[in-house]
Amino acid sequence: MVRAQDELRGEVMEDYIVLQQDTQLSEQLVAAIQRHVKDVIAPYKYPRQIEFLSELPKTASGKISRRLLRKDAAATNATL
Repeated sequence: MVRAQDELRGEVMEDYIVLQQDTQLSEQLVAAIQRHVKDVIAPYKYPRQIEFLSELPKTASGKISRRLLRKDAAATNATL
């Protein structure tokens, strides 16, 4: 999860998700993810933007590179 710019709300949460091999991308999957976050965390904290990747960017030590995800989110929102 990283913050992304939003015209209406200022900032929203954008999730980056890697699907398992046997999982198909669909609108129902996106709705299920959003519903799960609403139920488990809080209704106002659900991800309004979800991007599916083949793999998450990693640092040399193997940690998720959030810096690159934030950079990607900023670049995506700059083109909107």
